[in-house]
Amino acid sequence: MKSNIITLSVEFDTKENEVLYDGEIWYRKNLIDMVRIAADKIILTCQRANKVDENFIFSPNSPARNELYKAAVFYLCVTGAIPKVKRISLKNNDDTVKIDKDRLTRQWKGIKIEIPLDKTTAARCFFEDGKICYIAMTFFLKAQMGSFSNDRFRAAWSGLNALYNPLTENNHDSDGLKKLRSLIKDNGLSTTEKYLEESGSKLWDYLQWHNFIQNAERGCYKKKVAERLISSYYQDYEVYSHLARYTLEQKARYDKQKDKRNEEQFVTDNQVKKLTDCLKKQEKARKTDCREQASFIITEYCYAMRNRTFHGARPYPVFRTENDKEEIEEQMITDVLLHTISDLLDSFDVLKERYAIHSI
Repeated sequence: MKSNIITLSVEFDTKENEVLYDGEIWYRKNLIDMVRIAADKIILTCQRANKVDENFIFSPNSPARNELYKAAVFYLCVTGAIPKVKRISLKNNDDTVKIDKDRLTRQWKGIKIEIPLDKTTAARCFFEDGKICYIAMTFFLKAQMGSFSNDRFRAAWSGLNALYNPLTENNHDSDGLKKLRSLIKDNGLSTTEKYLEESGSKLWDYLQWHNFIQNAERGCYKKKVAERLISSYYQDYEVYSHLARYTLEQKARYDKQKDKRNEEQFVTDNQVKKLTDCLKKQEKARKTDCREQASFIITEYCYAMRNRTFHGARPYPVFRTENDKEEIEEQMITDVLLHTISDLLDSFDVLKERYAIHSI
């Protein structure tokens, strides 16, 4: 049976014409089409047994529709914006099907992002094992398109979750986070570390330390934090000093109140002495380790923040006052997560090799 050569073309109103990707786009094992993405157009080429109509694009089950969406996600991740669509054409061999460009691209208008991806990194979504990358990229974009800082944080965490979830065993987040921490320690996160270095102390001043310690593990985390501080589990000065000072402040408030009902949750007097001595040593050395900072924020702080905001245990922050500290914190933490997603996508081959990750 003779196949029909189908060509779907989306042309943009721009004078730029740099080719961004030209190659295969994998949908499933027996369906691999070709796509050419340039700054001024997206061209999807495939073969089908029968001629197609507009359902080739608009049917929910159409592989071509999903491939076009994937191409658009790649385009936006790489260029940072989608120009006005000039025309859309669909050809069956030499026959042309008329397509209303607004019907497809209404949601594309005015979309811009601040943190793009390298085109080689973004192209991973087109490969056979690229489904994980594609899922992460969609949330990477959503986090930059949201109106509310809390929505942006949720989307950014979901993007990170798509990349670290395959590391978990028996759906235990702690296992995946432990492996992610080990990966960060060994390989680093270049753009994330650079962002933290450039942020200086500003980020640390906006972190809600009381929320972290009180919500990380329902109170008993206070002792765990103290044990980690005393054992030099944390090496970076910013992480160590903020955790230690807040832990000591909480202990002082507790002693002043003399309410012994929750005594088991707080550090002991002996731990206070050890912690005070350790803090003095840290303040003298003031060692900065952006890799340690990234590891703490991503695998501990953000996870505690996720637990506090995802499960409907507190009101959604629909209204906030101007320069709300929690909103600024969410914005900065979201940027950390976005850079982390970018770094992990860039080193996805390391993830695959180290933890035998396969497409889901």
